[in-house]
Amino acid sequence: MDTQFTDYLIKRLDKQDDMLTRIEVRQDNQDSIIHEIKVVISEHTAKEEQLHPHIIEMAQMWQHSKAVAWFITKMSAFAASIAAAWVWLKDHVK
Repeated sequence: MDTQFTDYLIKRLDKQDDMLTRIEVRQDNQDSIIHEIKVVISEHTAKEEQLHPHIIEMAQMWQHSKAVAWFITKMSAFAASIAAAWVWLKDHVK
């Protein structure tokens, strides 16, 4: 009975060693993945610092183009109303 018990304990300890080895391998994989994520984040941050001023400039240009488009729209409407008034005057005042 004593040898059976020691055999059982040895099997259990071997099983635990195997589980510990698998856990360590998974932990190493996780460490490498975390390192890769840190590298990607640092690269992304560096790129963002370079691109940020350009993105701000593009947004400002877009806002200015909206102002120009608004001005052109209003001037076109004004010119169209003047033209319509001119045509009405030509047709009705003789």
